[in-house]
Amino acid sequence: MKFAFKTMNELTGVTVLRGMPASQTEANGDLPVHSMASLRHGERVSRYSRSADLGRWKDLKVRPGDLLVGIGGTELGECYVVRDDDAPFVPGQQVAIIRLGEPPAVDPWFLAAWFDSRQGRHQVDGLIRSTVVPRVSIEDLSKVSIPVPDAGSQDGVA
Repeated sequence: MKFAFKTMNELTGVTVLRGMPASQTEANGDLPVHSMASLRHGERVSRYSRSADLGRWKDLKVRPGDLLVGIGGTELGECYVVRDDDAPFVPGQQVAIIRLGEPPAVDPWFLAAWFDSRQGRHQVDGLIRSTVVPRVSIEDLSKVSIPVPDAGSQDGVA
């Protein structure tokens, strides 16, 4: 399988965003603010936002095909691909949204599998900025070098 390594910044149409700041959440609302733990492990959601109040945070409302990546704490490097049947939500501040564009520059399931690989984990671990609570900045995550095979090969891996 042939592929080229590219950073997220080099992929056409890819946007990397940080999730909703905790200061913008509240105990009640119509839009859950999910952590990676609540998405992947079923932990209870305790923070919310209000759709009508999203304002400048409106781009944080997830879309099908978005790849969410844990960027801090114990969920660092864990991934979740937003599905068509997911109810609307916004990710919390310890989660990055990788929006892959239309059409997607990379298959989100392929990218999630890569982040979960030894090579992907090694790159993310190399970006950790804190020893107390490990975290990765959005800027650094955007510079991760990922293998980009042709679309047919991505389908076979994901």
